[in-house]
Amino acid sequence: MISAVQRRFANLGMAKKLGLGFSLVLLLTALVAAIGVWSLQTVGLRFEGLKSMSSLNSGLLKVRLIEQDYALHADPKSVDALHEQVDALAALAASLKAESATNVPLMTEVEQALAAYRKAFDEFVELTQTKDLALEMASWSVSSVANNLDVLQAGLADDGAYGLKESQGKEGAEFIEQAGQVSQVSRLMLQAMNEAHVRLDQSRKGQEDSAEQGKIEQAEQALAQVELLKTSVKDAGYQTVLNEVGGHIAAFNEKLGEYTGLLAQEKVVYKQLHDRADQVVSRVDQAYAAEDQSMQAQLKKSALLIIGSSALALLMGLIAAWVITRLIVAPLRRVIAVAQQIAAGDLSGRMDVSRRDEIGQLMQAMQQMGSGLSDMVSRLQAGIEQLASSAHSLSSVTEQTNIEVSSQKEETEQVATAMNQMTATVHDVARNAEEAA
Repeated sequence: MISAVQRRFANLGMAKKLGLGFSLVLLLTALVAAIGVWSLQTVGLRFEGLKSMSSLNSGLLKVRLIEQDYALHADPKSVDALHEQVDALAALAASLKAESATNVPLMTEVEQALAAYRKAFDEFVELTQTKDLALEMASWSVSSVANNLDVLQAGLADDGAYGLKESQGKEGAEFIEQAGQVSQVSRLMLQAMNEAHVRLDQSRKGQEDSAEQGKIEQAEQALAQVELLKTSVKDAGYQTVLNEVGGHIAAFNEKLGEYTGLLAQEKVVYKQLHDRADQVVSRVDQAYAAEDQSMQAQLKKSALLIIGSSALALLMGLIAAWVITRLIVAPLRRVIAVAQQIAAGDLSGRMDVSRRDEIGQLMQAMQQMGSGLSDMVSRLQAGIEQLASSAHSLSSVTEQTNIEVSSQKEETEQVATAMNQMTATVHDVARNAEEAA
């Protein structure tokens, strides 16, 4: 299987081989870049989640400040402001829950804790308002007592003054004394009211047991004084006023007791409110820690992915370079070796060519060139041998011709000698003939 793939790859053209190699490197580079971008986006989302968690914490701090402001001043505007802030925090928690499935459990707990906190705050507001109403009713009772006592004191004083005047000091002194007792009741009620306000201020400043000290002693003394006056005052109208005063003092004690009970409940509810707020803070802190841990894990995962993909890209690049080098350089070296053999005069070099790419074509051409040169040399050798044989034959013929020429030369010389002799003889004959003539 691998050999078949290698053969198919080896048969590809050089352009395709290089294209595949560079494409692989570019693809892996793009993969590394994509992983980096994805990692940055993921970390960015985690960071946005952390910012939202921080917004939750800052929002909770604002809620606690509004809560403390209401506990100190009982301003109705603080109630609306706290409701708006809690609604905004709940909306933020819902958006965080929608952004990531991992946030769903903790954000659900945050929403539940916010709902419980708001419910506890509303209960605290209701108790505060009821408590303040009880205090106002107690104050109204004291005011009513003061008004009635002023009327009663003025009436008794007038009656005493009139009786003393009419009886010339013999009668009316008891009315003056009763007026003084009424003044004492009024003073005791004012002291009782001041004591109630002191306890209220102490309770708002967080002093324990400030409003849990039982009934106010001055109010009890005032009520006892009123009961004593009832036994001494005979006038029916004054008796009615004293009954109203006693009723108002009893109402004051009742409202004060109601206020004390409500204050105790308020403290319990306020503690629950603190517990609910602590629960919200705890859930938000858990969510923040989970988001931070998730971001750190994502950073490590992203770093590992980038390092792994970079290592893979480097490895694949090295493998591609090695394969391409092996498929190009090694065959080229064989071609160079054969070319050097041919240059040295050795035409026996041969190469096994099984590939059809440019390198294979070059090897095939080199082998064909070697074969062609070998055939050419063989033909040249044959021609040279034939030429040598022909030259040898020509040499033999030439030698034979030389011999024959030499023989003919001798014969020619002999003929020439004979001709010369004949000529000489003819001359002799002619001369002799002349002489004879």
